[in-house]
This record gives sequence, structure tokens and C-alpha cells, in this order.
Amino acid sequence: MKSPALPAEGWLSVELPPLLEDGEVHVWRAPLSVSENPAISSKGPIDAKNPLSEDEKNRGSRFHFAKDRESFTSARGILRSLLGLYVGRPPASLVFEYGPEGKPALASAESISFNLAHSSTLGLFAVASGAPLGIDVELVREHENWEDLAERFFCAAEVSALRALPAAARTSEFFRIWTRKEAYVKGLGKGLSLPLDGFSVLGESGRPAPAGPSAEADELRRWSLYDLEPGAGFRGALAVRRDRAAVRTLRWPPGANPNS
Repeated sequence: MKSPALPAEGWLSVELPPLLEDGEVHVWRAPLSVSENPAISSKGPIDAKNPLSEDEKNRGSRFHFAKDRESFTSARGILRSLLGLYVGRPPASLVFEYGPEGKPALASAESISFNLAHSSTLGLFAVASGAPLGIDVELVREHENWEDLAERFFCAAEVSALRALPAAARTSEFFRIWTRKEAYVKGLGKGLSLPLDGFSVLGESGRPAPAGPSAEADELRRWSLYDLEPGAGFRGALAVRRDRAAVRTLRWPPGANPNS
């Protein structure tokens, strides 16, 4: 399972977001816990000039567990701060609109596309100029029923590939396949209305491909998949609707400790 190569320098610490060139994707890695990110308090971003919208506050309040509320509100606050820097507007002034399956977009900045994902205390944020994209991150955890999950959501070729691996390698590979599929589906903005077993992410070209006869074949081949290694114990993936993209992996906040 190859994917297009990412830069060898890893996750860089920069003072400000670099200029977003055409054909580039910037992927930001951000800790979402209070202890790891000084820009977060237990109530979310501490900058009083950067409040969440009422809708975001309401959505955050629906989470039962405090850690989930913290992750959601922190991720949304970071997203606003990040996009505000790219478009040159106050974070609080940004207005989001949502597709039929909930994919967010900026209501008045069509040239900027973005996507976010978070798992446990880690968030990933992808930003590009124009090209649709999707991103996913998952905390790798042991699944006793990984085979049942694979048979339910993966195509036959992916299930066979997992079964052929040594037992010790299957969990990591399960999450590699899962994050690739999720990133592609999120990029399309179709949610689970697109069956995950209808396409394969095993291709040597780093592109998704139909698992059988499919009306989506041409669309699938327009996307590129990139594996991400955002931190110990995590798997991530990026999907971009481009033949090739120059992916830069960066640390949030700007100027973050490179050891974080």
C-alpha cells in the first residue's frame, strides 16, 4: 500500500502560516488537551476575542464526557484561529456553511478549502487553495473484532490483504485503511452515503479505485491519498482532489516547541 511521498523533514514549527501556493496542502498537527496546548483552557480557547459561535457552543455542550467537549471546542477554536490567519480576518468573524452531510466550508472564501479531524487529544487541520480535500486521524487501539469491522466496511481485497498480514501488524494496517477511506469520503462531503466497501485504497498509485463496477470510477481516480504519521500511537490520512499535491506538515500553534 504505497502513497505519494511526503516531505522528509516531518512536522515543522513555523512562526506564521507560510504562503499557501497553488498545488500545496498545509496539514497542521495540534494537541487539544489543556496540559499540552497553552492556547487552551478548560473552557476552550482562552482568547476572549476568538469566541465560538452559538451553534458551535451548543454542539460542544451535547458531548457527555468533559474530554470530548474539550476536544471539540478546542478543535473549533484552533480552526477559527488558523483560517483567520490564512484569510486575514478576525477568527470570530468567520461564518461557516455546511454541506448536506455536514462538511464545513467558509461562507465567503471560496478559494480556501479545509477539513479537520480529531481523535483523543490530537487534531489535524488541512488547508488548500481551491482543491477539495478530506483528512482523518485515529488513535490506534486494539480491536478484538477487527475482522468483523473489516468485513462490514472494507472491500474483499482489503479484507484479504489484512488477513495475509502477521497478527501483530493487523491493527495498525486496519487503521491505515480506515483513515484513508474516511479521508476520501470526507473529501467528497458525502458521509457514509457512499459505502466504504465500494472502493479500495490498496492501489500502488496512491489513489482510491472502484472495488467493482462503479459510476464513481472517474471521480475516484481524480483523488490522491497520503498517509500521515501525526504522533506515536496515531494513524492519519489525507485525500486531495488533485493529481499530485505538495503537502507540508506543520505544528500548531505557530512557533510551537518542536519537541511537542
